[in-house]
Amino acid sequence: MYPFSPPSRLDRFSRVASLLCILMLVAVTVPPATAVALSVSSERSGPVLQTSDDLVSSAEVERAIETVENQSSSVGQSGGVQKIATDLLDSAQMQRQGESGEEKNTSWSIQVYITLLSGTPTSSIDSMVDEVTDRDEEDHLVVARVTGPELTSLAADPRVKGISRVSAPLVNAGRTVTAGDTLLKADQLRTQYGASGAGVKIGVISDGVKGLAEAQATGDLPADLHVISNADGGNEGTAMLEIIHDEAPQATLYFHEHGSNVVAFNHAVDELVAEGCTVICDDICWPKEPFFEQGIVATHISSVIAEKQIIYVSAASNYADQHYLGTYYNDGDNFHDFSSGTSIHKNMYVDLPSGSSVSAVLQWDDKFGSSGNDYDLYFVDARTGMILDQSTSRQDGNDDPIETIEYQNDGYSTIEGEFVIRNYRGEAQVRTLDLFIYPDDDATMYSNNVNPAGSVYGHQAIPDVVTVGAVRADGVRSISIEPFSSRGPVNLIYPSPLTIIKPDICAPDRVAVSGAGGFDTIFVGTSASAPHVAGIIAQVWGVLPNRSASEIRTALLSSAVDLGSSGRDSVYGYGLADAVQMYIAAGGGAVLVGQVPASVTPTPMATIEPSVTQSALSTDPFRRSSPFGQTGMTSFGTSTAGTPGTTPVSTASDLSVPSAPTFVRWSPWGI
Repeated sequence: MYPFSPPSRLDRFSRVASLLCILMLVAVTVPPATAVALSVSSERSGPVLQTSDDLVSSAEVERAIETVENQSSSVGQSGGVQKIATDLLDSAQMQRQGESGEEKNTSWSIQVYITLLSGTPTSSIDSMVDEVTDRDEEDHLVVARVTGPELTSLAADPRVKGISRVSAPLVNAGRTVTAGDTLLKADQLRTQYGASGAGVKIGVISDGVKGLAEAQATGDLPADLHVISNADGGNEGTAMLEIIHDEAPQATLYFHEHGSNVVAFNHAVDELVAEGCTVICDDICWPKEPFFEQGIVATHISSVIAEKQIIYVSAASNYADQHYLGTYYNDGDNFHDFSSGTSIHKNMYVDLPSGSSVSAVLQWDDKFGSSGNDYDLYFVDARTGMILDQSTSRQDGNDDPIETIEYQNDGYSTIEGEFVIRNYRGEAQVRTLDLFIYPDDDATMYSNNVNPAGSVYGHQAIPDVVTVGAVRADGVRSISIEPFSSRGPVNLIYPSPLTIIKPDICAPDRVAVSGAGGFDTIFVGTSASAPHVAGIIAQVWGVLPNRSASEIRTALLSSAVDLGSSGRDSVYGYGLADAVQMYIAAGGGAVLVGQVPASVTPTPMATIEPSVTQSALSTDPFRRSSPFGQTGMTSFGTSTAGTPGTTPVSTASDLSVPSAPTFVRWSPWGI
């Protein structure tokens, strides 16, 4: 049945041991990972996998994985091997061997995160690595390039808690137009109130400003734009800055690329703050940041917001339709049934044409550094049952609850793949499983078992970050949420249970940009939505400079045009941003164009009636069905009352995920 022997945990041990064979070889540096721009097609809506006799049964797939588990159960795992994450072992193996699997006569180096035990100075391992690129003393984290022999030595060092590969950030990019300047009334605010963003510094963090000179030559960007760092060389930052400049043409613009790791990203935030930026906007997700607690990036941005008078705006991300959230459902053989017993298609399915790739991140609701529940993630050929890739890091009480896979189809034919979750030896307790799948542009992800709820994570989940969802507003349909726009609620478990309604607000995507640097002239995705919000914040703050960051943020949210379910919800947040009503809510009055008003005492926040009729939104697919019904976690379409600037808090009992979260894929146009 299986033409190839499935890999096992035993293979992981041999991988590490074989690294010793290259101790005498000359080191050759492997280029660092670059940012991955996950594009959003203009009409993305995954197909539904139908019954097919060509696919092997789930039982056959499970037998292959059980073979892996049986091989590994009799093999002890040394502390050194256990410290190295599976994805890093796989990367090391790929660098050490050629495509044929034969030994290469070279060594290599790779960028890794090295987590040290509490109280260990990061400098204590400097001599053990090829190069230290970043460090975070507070979190005992070192980012370094290491060779094979150095990796082996680090794994054996008692001061080292864990080693994992640095994954590139995800840029929430898309491809396709709306006149957002008009829709959000930013043009009216400039015309009627002289709000041009003058006096406000805005910093953007993205993948690069390629084509900057081209955009400046056409007048789409100003000549005095400040580029602090542009090492990554992408072009999405150029497009984001163009949107802000359209709305707030006299704001001073700054740019910093996202960096190759989370520590570098935090440094980028700090440098923009040091330059005096009071509005910062990004479109970056770090896929390995914790889903059920604040990680390094979220914690840092929280502290910056608390200490500085800034407003931080971030794209909600584009992963609602490639996400799963639900309670572990045992199919009887210690495998998770994503359908909770409702379908023969029990897993998550992706088709990979030749040359295409897919990655996935699985987490569950244990605290990072303390997980003793061992779940494993597999990517399997659904036609042959062959295991294509696996993530089987051991969790035995002091580990991170995470498994990751990155796989590329190097063959000549399309692979019909499926992601499978295994409860290792059936010993893990029932946990909430959270899986994100990131297929590239050429891959096709099926909508079976997809669940958009809870698809906001990372620093976008921080209560005080303004998280922006995307609404389609190109004149083709009525204003409605993009099917890919990530949504809440966010359910943090640690240090104490907390439910946060996200996104906070929505703005349009499908906006026209210049196309400088080779970027598309039509910009789709939450990356296009976030700078719209940053722009109108600058407009209002520029003419009301005496307002605090909190007052400006509250005015933004309280004045939004309600969309979807009545009141604040986890699809649209407070609704569609409205620049004119925001200005009024902040206490602004009629002024002469170009005149900056004196300090004005803010008026009570007004309740703004929706200017978009509910009948126009009646076909919105994400409003009429909740995957969780009336039980457990707040559904993504449920209205939740709340005052802007406050965080709804729920008890631990409210955070349980129901056992059968069935999600039915709706067409984005209601047909």
